[in-house]
Parts: sequence; structure tokens; C-alpha cells
Amino acid sequence: MRIKSLCAIFVYFLLYSLSIPLNAYAQVAPEFEGIPLLSINEFGVFRVPTEITSEEQATRKVLITKKDNKFYWTSRENRELNKIEAANFITYLALDGSGYIRIGNEEWKSKMRMKYPKYNFDYMEHMVIGLGSLSYFGITLK
Repeated sequence: MRIKSLCAIFVYFLLYSLSIPLNAYAQVAPEFEGIPLLSINEFGVFRVPTEITSEEQATRKVLITKKDNKFYWTSRENRELNKIEAANFITYLALDGSGYIRIGNEEWKSKMRMKYPKYNFDYMEHMVIGLGSLSYFGITLK
């Protein structure tokens, strides 16, 4: 009888330990990824637009992920985001007020490409830094 109890406990422990990783490491899915082409640094009366080189793009790309029906600004300290879909845009707003990412839908993108063919921007990433801000304008990778 004691061996059956020990076997039952062992089987229970084994099944329980196998279920922990499945629950503890919920699936993280990429929601949006983009690379910036232009940055605009603003503070008061100063506004400095800068084209971003291909070498810099990899270190400045934006990544939003989804885990357990929550969104995260993975490329910016994993800040939690609120997703808002309205009109021609999807906006991911940081819950701590540090910034947002705004992505145009396909209709908006096609209108902008016709109107401004030189500027092929799909999204804007805006970060508040003190009393200033830094904005990236770029194209969607995913």
C-alpha cells in the first residue's frame, strides 16, 4: 500500500511539475515590429529632424508583443500598453504615460504614399522625455 501511495505522489508531482512551465511561460507573440527612418527630437522651441542610417535602424526598431491578452512595448523596457483602434489608426498607449505607437491602416497608408511618395511612413513612435520628446517615423516589418 505504501508503494502505491508513493507512486501516486510521484505521478502527481511529475504531472504538476510538467504543467508549471506551460503556465509560467505563456506564449509571447509579436504584435508589431517596425524600423525607423526618421527621428525628430523636440524640446521647447528646438526641433531637430534626423534621418536614421541603416546601421542605427537595428538598435532603434520598435517591437510590441502580446502575452495573456496584454500588450507590451518590448523595445522600451517592456512597458505595458493599451491598444486603441479608431478611425484609420491603431494606437498603443503606454499605461505609464511615457509614450505611444500609432500605426496607420492599409487605406491610410495608400493615401499617404500617393500624397507623399518620398515619405513612406507606416507608423510613429513617440516617447516623452522630461519636458521634451523623441519621435520615430518608420515602416512596418511585421
